[in-house]
Amino acid sequence: MDEIDGMAGNEDRGGVSALIDIIKNTKMPIICICNDKFCSKLKTLSNYCYDVPFAKPDKRQIVNRLVTICSSQGLMVEEGALLYLVESVGNDIRQCLNFLEMWSRKHNSVNFFDMKGKYSTYSKDGGLMLSGFEVCQRMLKKDVSYINYNK
Repeated sequence: MDEIDGMAGNEDRGGVSALIDIIKNTKMPIICICNDKFCSKLKTLSNYCYDVPFAKPDKRQIVNRLVTICSSQGLMVEEGALLYLVESVGNDIRQCLNFLEMWSRKHNSVNFFDMKGKYSTYSKDGGLMLSGFEVCQRMLKKDVSYINYNK
């Protein structure tokens, strides 16, 4: 069950208690995914769950994994190119894999200069990589620019 901390409103009324009943009666494990395990709606559910916390991988871990994947797929890559890719997409592993898959359809290798040349095409929008604090600071400025997120 994904986004269980999002169960709210009339549409999901009784959803958490129904999920608890299912967990109590099933012999199959149920994986519940949430972003906020301290959400008040999940207090009772947490008594029936085993908490497995996950941390975001850092860019070196992502690069190392991408090197392994590229090698297994026959795509020759420079680690510097992958590091640049990971940084340009804000450590989004899915976007890295999508880029590398598309790249490998026409090329069998990628180097740093190839990657740098494609940065503007494949990089994540700077506005998507802002933290909540950065968003608030920008919104509360007098001279807010909604167009240029990279200021």
